[in-house]
Amino acid sequence: MAVVAETTQERIVKELVRIGFSDMRRYAEVKNGVRFLPSADWTDDDAAAVSEVSETKTEAGGTVRLKLYDKLTALDKLAQHLGMYPK
Repeated sequence: MAVVAETTQERIVKELVRIGFSDMRRYAEVKNGVRFLPSADWTDDDAAAVSEVSETKTEAGGTVRLKLYDKLTALDKLAQHLGMYPK
């Protein structure tokens, strides 16, 4: 409940900025395959933009998935907040 009490317009805009300007290059390197960078190296802004991290293991191998929140939605909400759309 304390987090709700601390919610401000500035905090909401900050979270939207984190998502809207996130960059997959902060999480993975693509060179002859994909190598994820250590999560310990993520900034608070990087971590705030992550929607999901999951791993699936099978006998044949497995997959690791990293998903970020939707940038376009965050940017659209920021544009609305800044009055960038005509009335």
